[in-house]
Amino acid sequence: MAAARLGISERAVRKRIQAGTLAAEPHGRTYWVYLQPGPEGPEPGPVPLDRNGPEPGPDRALSAERETAVVNLVQQMIEPFVKELGETKELLGRVTAERDQAQRDRDALQARLSALEAQQAESPTQASSAPETATARVWWRFWER
Repeated sequence: MAAARLGISERAVRKRIQAGTLAAEPHGRTYWVYLQPGPEGPEPGPVPLDRNGPEPGPDRALSAERETAVVNLVQQMIEPFVKELGETKELLGRVTAERDQAQRDRDALQARLSALEAQQAESPTQASSAPETATARVWWRFWER
């Protein structure tokens, strides 16, 4: 209402309040704006300015049918996004399950490798003699067989 009386936008009123060029004090979610008396006479008192915009009057209120139509339109607009979100959630579940299985497989292989390394450490003579017999005979001495 203050913006209408001053002939400016509500945003301009808010900026003037922030700049301190318009006297106002907060009351809950609204401001009380104190206006200077104009040429038509003194103002009756402070004028409320809603911080969230003008109050919906009869011309701004939605009828029940129009509100239902708006809700249906919004639901139709967000339906593809909701569907994609569900598909992404399923994919994430599958990827998480695969990752968990891969971690279990990796842990099992690491345990098996540790066991094999421990077994090799217990019998170093068998491990060291096997490569020597394989390398004793070279390929170009095939006639020595």
